Amino acid sequence: MTAEWISAMAAILLVGVAVVGAIWKGAKAIDKNTLVTDQILKTMEVQWKRIDEHTEDLKLHEKKITDLEAWKKYHEKEN
Repeated sequence: MTAEWISAMAAILLVGVAVVGAIWKGAKAIDKNTLVTDQILKTMEVQWKRIDEHTEDLKLHEKKITDLEAWKKYHEKEN
């Protein structure tokens, strides 16, 4: 084994380690982004449920107002 051969093998090994390290770091970043995305989606799901609940409440209030207006008109006709 010559010094050139050993030097070439060391260079190949260093490049391999650098590539594996970059892949590992990229995979960890993807995992982290996936976790963040999952948290955002869960938060949005909770917010959509709240919006749906408020929408139902608004529909009930609207119905009550309509019923009260109809009741008022009915009694105004009687008088």
